[in-house]
Amino acid sequence: MYGKKIVWIFPGWHSENFWQSRLDDIGCTAEQMNAAVEGSFLTSAIFYNPIEERGIANITSTSDGIWSKCAF
Repeated sequence: MYGKKIVWIFPGWHSENFWQSRLDDIGCTAEQMNAAVEGSFLTSAIFYNPIEERGIANITSTSDGIWSKCAF
């Protein structure tokens, strides 16, 4: 499923160019898959901010005890 009003959002654990692997299993060509992922978003968790700035909770990534409050 793809088109002008469709945006795919993928979790960041996929390998690079994952949409081009196992094409025989899904019945799509490489060109169709390239068109489907055009403009998609890949997300990833960020556990550390190298810039020492305060976020919306008014704390920094190096604030005391910040990692103990995270549920990993």
